[in-house]
Amino acid sequence: MDIHIKNLQRKIKVPPCAHTQSLVHTVLGAHRADVLSVSCMELYISFVSLNKMVEINARVFGKHAPTDVISVPLDTEESVPLNKGGCRGMFFSAGDTPTPHKDSTPPRIFGEIFVCCDVAQQQARQYHTTLARELDLLVIHGLLHLVGYDDRTKTQRVKMRKEEQRMMRTMQKFQAED
Repeated sequence: MDIHIKNLQRKIKVPPCAHTQSLVHTVLGAHRADVLSVSCMELYISFVSLNKMVEINARVFGKHAPTDVISVPLDTEESVPLNKGGCRGMFFSAGDTPTPHKDSTPPRIFGEIFVCCDVAQQQARQYHTTLARELDLLVIHGLLHLVGYDDRTKTQRVKMRKEEQRMMRTMQKFQAED
C-alpha cells in the first residue's frame, strides 16, 4: 500500500510522515492487513485548515460547518463521484491523476482521510491532552471508519471509542519500545 500524507495548512505543526504511516500500519495491520500488501492500493491523509474542512464537509455531507475528521472510503462498489481529474475522491481535485504502478496496474484508492488541525487544537485543549495525541486519535478514528467502524448510534460510538483507545495503547507501546 502506498500512503500519501499531505499537510495542506501552515498554521499548526503536524506529526512527521513516518509517525502517521506507523499509525496506518498499526490500525490496518489489526483490521485489514490484506490491504497493506496490495502494491497498487493507495491511502491519502490530508491535514487541512478550518476553511478547507468546512469546504470538504459541505461537499461530502452537505454540512457547512467544521468537523474534526472526515473519512471517505473509496475502495468500494458504491458510486463515488469522479472529480475534475477523472479520479474518484477529492485528493486529486486539482486535475492530477494517480500514477500507474510499475507494472502498469491502475491504482485502487482505499480511501481519503481529512484531519482539521484547527479543530484538533481546540479539542486537545478541551480534553486536556496534547495536540500530537489528538491528531493521532483523529487519524485512528478516520482509519477505523475506513475499515468499517461507525459511530452513528450510542452502541457504535462506545465500540469505536474502545477500539480507538486500544489502538492508542498499541501505538504507545510501540513508541516505548523504540
